[in-house]
Amino acid sequence: MIRFIGCLAIVCFLPVQAWSEPGVPRPSLRQALDVEWLKPEERSSLHRAHGLWDDQDLRHDDDRILAALLIGDVRDDGLLTTEVSPYHAARWLQARGEFELALQRLQDQDLDARGNLLKGDLLRALGRREEAGTSYAAAEPDGSSSNQTAVVTASRRLAEMNAARSGAYQRLMDQYAAVRSADPLDWQARMQEADLLLEKNDPADAYKAVREVLELNPRLGEAWLYLGRLALMRFDFDGADDAVSALRDLVPDHPMADLLEGESLLMQDEIRQALSLARGLREELPWWPEAMCLELSIMAVMEDPELDEAMTRFESRFPGSPLAAYRVGDALSFQRQYPESDTWLRRAIDIRPEWPAPWIELGLMQWQDARMEDATATLRKAVELDDFNHRAFNSLKLLEELADYEVIETPEFILRYKSGVDELLVREMVPRLESIHEDTVTAFGWKPERRTIIELFPDHEQFAVRIVGMPDLHTVAACTGPCVAMEVPRLGVAGTNLGPYDWERVLRHEFAHTVNLDQTDYRVPLWFTEAAAVWMEPGPRKWQTCLMLAQELKAGTLLSMEEISWAFVRPRRPQDRSLAYAQSNWMLEFIIEKWGIDSLARIMDAFRSGRNATEAFEFVLGVDEDTLFDEFKVWARSQVKSWGLMPEPSLAELLSDQTAAGQQQLLADRQSAEIEYRLRQMRDSIGQPEGGSRSGLPELRLPESIEDDDLLDRLRVSHPDHPDVVQALINRLLQGGVFPDEDLIERAKEYVELRPIDPLGHQVLADWWLEQDQPELAVGPLAVLASQEEYDPQVPRRLSMALRLSGQASEGLVAMERSVGISPYDPSLREEAAAAAIEAEEFDAALRHLEALSMLEPDEPLHQRRLKALRQMMSR
Repeated sequence: MIRFIGCLAIVCFLPVQAWSEPGVPRPSLRQALDVEWLKPEERSSLHRAHGLWDDQDLRHDDDRILAALLIGDVRDDGLLTTEVSPYHAARWLQARGEFELALQRLQDQDLDARGNLLKGDLLRALGRREEAGTSYAAAEPDGSSSNQTAVVTASRRLAEMNAARSGAYQRLMDQYAAVRSADPLDWQARMQEADLLLEKNDPADAYKAVREVLELNPRLGEAWLYLGRLALMRFDFDGADDAVSALRDLVPDHPMADLLEGESLLMQDEIRQALSLARGLREELPWWPEAMCLELSIMAVMEDPELDEAMTRFESRFPGSPLAAYRVGDALSFQRQYPESDTWLRRAIDIRPEWPAPWIELGLMQWQDARMEDATATLRKAVELDDFNHRAFNSLKLLEELADYEVIETPEFILRYKSGVDELLVREMVPRLESIHEDTVTAFGWKPERRTIIELFPDHEQFAVRIVGMPDLHTVAACTGPCVAMEVPRLGVAGTNLGPYDWERVLRHEFAHTVNLDQTDYRVPLWFTEAAAVWMEPGPRKWQTCLMLAQELKAGTLLSMEEISWAFVRPRRPQDRSLAYAQSNWMLEFIIEKWGIDSLARIMDAFRSGRNATEAFEFVLGVDEDTLFDEFKVWARSQVKSWGLMPEPSLAELLSDQTAAGQQQLLADRQSAEIEYRLRQMRDSIGQPEGGSRSGLPELRLPESIEDDDLLDRLRVSHPDHPDVVQALINRLLQGGVFPDEDLIERAKEYVELRPIDPLGHQVLADWWLEQDQPELAVGPLAVLASQEEYDPQVPRRLSMALRLSGQASEGLVAMERSVGISPYDPSLREEAAAAAIEAEEFDAALRHLEALSMLEPDEPLHQRRLKALRQMMSR
């Protein structure tokens, strides 16, 4: 079960750049290895340093243990012999979590910069802070690039310990770059840069750095692990799987591969599988900190009562390391378990107050939980420690701007907005908020304890920073639980705003999330809360949505229960995100129709009690997910037939009966569909046991237009009531086709009966009746068109005009309010809405629209004259 993700950063940060496959050595490296004057030992040394060794290059014990360290597999106890140097022995023990033993290997040794850095890291993790600082300060360069990198990294550690990161970032980057400039084949400095860039929340440059590292050392396990984690940051599970495969190419049972796969499974809520991998790693490497952190994170998500005891074991062994507490807090924040996340992040801060990461995560989590003052204070501390972290800096800047926003409070909402022209939208939102609240609370049988905060942002950049901390997000609203953030529906300069949209429809959707999340204690699966949120949107299902659902059902390509939640976040096909919204809602309709509206609240209660989707459905509905999906598909076919989208015979079959060309077309479509079906079947079967297959081939829907008028003429006679034939006939008549005894309007009326949700017939009829100066007859078709519209204010505007022309002034004003609701910053719509309100004798509404006009166009004197005249009229 994938719980609701809300506003997690869905950011594509890959640079647009041509890359070779990761792990392919750079040409300059190959050239350096091929020079003739290298001595055999020099060549072997380069092979080892760059991960290109063979058995002949690993002659000594130090060589073999170094190779294992680079690969990242430290399980073979036999590699740690008495001949291994103290430095490599200490690195080996550190990688296994044997920190005290590692320190013993370094005792009384004459350490270079690398050794002092290693010793400092061990001492710091063991809570011996002052000794660690002394060791870092002792790191001195000796001319080699590896030691110079260690010196820079040691100075980075000192800056961290002294809370002096803010001024150190650019200096550190310059110093790492200087190492690379002096030794272009050095990968260690670039790897440290990648780590620093990731700390600063610059994943695009971190990704570039890791790719370059792999060009210089394709066997570096740490780099592959970083690459996989960068993929997980953008929910690219396929990319993470590629990194897992690369690690297993190095070693078939690579522990880092199991670690990365476990982290991926945890993100996908495959808890049991993730725990199995973590426990397997603990058996082989019982004190490996990364494996311990993964296990602890899983235990936290599972609400394992032994979590505290397990955390005590970690902190007793590594008393100076905040890593486990931070990872647990981060995992709980991801699951939107805010109070528990708060506890663990504060624990990480207590262990290492100078580390910015838990401060940043805590501040962002507090903001998601609508604790604005706490978030501001926390992020100020984070930025004080690290003012180069983009996400923290951008978020704090916006939070401080929010503090100056205007605030309006209602019984159930707190609305924040920037003073100025956005007030015109707020005035219209406030009267509708309580009805939105009542409708939603009644539908789900649940009322949140806290008032919901609505943050209204004047432009897209500020909205995106609010949601992910970075100005790169392509949506207009998002819910984080007790807070809903929205961008105003405004046309503006490209990139400034995403444009008009029906704000009330969107707010109803987002507030449904707020209720569902509170109702289930944030345990609702993503697909289910999206289904419920779409269900709360007013109006019927759009025609294009019906077409998509029918096509996917007939082709056998509906999203499976395993695919549907992640299709919102990481769609495999261009249509998958839209399909996920539509299919989720369709499945919920089926549940409500079969088991009743009360089943919805009971399913939510089951989620709250800790049941996953399968358990909740079995408990409430008496069926598991697979059975539910199978029964849904049967019901869905009947739905598609009722929409007129599964006629018998199909248009393809009609055409095949009429022409040889049609037969060839049908064959080609079936072959294409079969290929698509088989490819999907192959993909779904990867990693599954053999046996069993789906039956039947998908059916593709043919184009609606028949260009051959003679063929269409025969079909209209032989199948006059076939919806595809009528549709094709209407299209040809609109294009100028001539058919004896055919009347476009009568055919449009027939088509509306056959397919009432298709806008085509309604559009033809609306245009016709308006041309005939019979607006009262155009009202019905225009109402259908307006009910499906979310983004174009002209559609409800046309309905308003028809209603007013037919003498229905009050209804005309309602339609005009909907038009203004889609594009509230359009002066022409405001002017028309004011006129419609005066016609309906709704003078308060007229005043509101004229006041909005004066805010939109303050230099237009006509608006002030109209306002004065209206106020005089109202006073009489």
